Amino acid sequence: MTTSHTETPKSTTLVNYIELWTPQKDCLELTNAIAIESGTVRSVTPSTTSATKKQGIAGSAWSQESPVIMQGSSTMMEQVASESGLAIHGLISIPIFREFTLVNVLVLGLSDANGGLEIWTRDDRDELSISGSYYAGLTAFEFISQFVRFPKGAGLPGSSWKTARPKMIDGPDKDPDFIRSFDRDPAHLGQCIGLPISREYGFPASILLMLSDETNPIANSIDIWHCESDPEMSSVRFVDSHSGDSQSWMQDVCDEVAKEQSSVFLEPGSQQLPEGYNCGVVVPFFAKQKIEDLLVMLF
Repeated sequence: MTTSHTETPKSTTLVNYIELWTPQKDCLELTNAIAIESGTVRSVTPSTTSATKKQGIAGSAWSQESPVIMQGSSTMMEQVASESGLAIHGLISIPIFREFTLVNVLVLGLSDANGGLEIWTRDDRDELSISGSYYAGLTAFEFISQFVRFPKGAGLPGSSWKTARPKMIDGPDKDPDFIRSFDRDPAHLGQCIGLPISREYGFPASILLMLSDETNPIANSIDIWHCESDPEMSSVRFVDSHSGDSQSWMQDVCDEVAKEQSSVFLEPGSQQLPEGYNCGVVVPFFAKQKIEDLLVMLF
């Protein structure tokens, strides 16, 4: 089940650090940096606030036009940990495109909570194979995944690849679209999301899979909101992918995302945040220059 938007957030999530970068001419500019710790959030002022192509993990995702995962010992991770005051066990950088235009780069820092992230890319057999990953508490699942391939339409990665749209499933152990087992691992996956990453609608270059543990999820609330057009009213609204409902706070945020044609960061104390949450980020996914879906993460 999707976490209620009025439920008090848990103290630990897999994501414990967020950066949002926005392109400005020939570089990326840092627009937000937030540390999340023990249910509270605080602003961070990194020493690096701009990046060119290939510079840093944000610039690398821009250059490669694909998510980039970093883990293990590295100067960059040590710098993020030092400046944020957090224990950072991994970083992932996610480029967001509107057709051929880069909209944002979202960088997420990872705590020691269970969960996983996978990058699936097209191989020479015209199937998806894993090209990058981060796992915590998923040792057996990790071993199996290196041998798995997904044809178009098969499994969650293949389904998101075929439709070129984000897709979420709850309770993957009971969902036919989730064909891998994690029964032997400490982590127990609750929500899994497939995100198409592409410059060209209909031809995703890669699929990012977000694997959320039930006890310490990726975010306190994470969901996909779909765009629905009403020809009679000449209006557009976004509805929760699970309940099919729209909510007033979410519609206000959707209007802002549509106006800016960009991701929106919900600052601590923002009136747009639902009760019980400290911050959030809303990321658009486009179809032929128009916003079709939104990834909503609340902390």
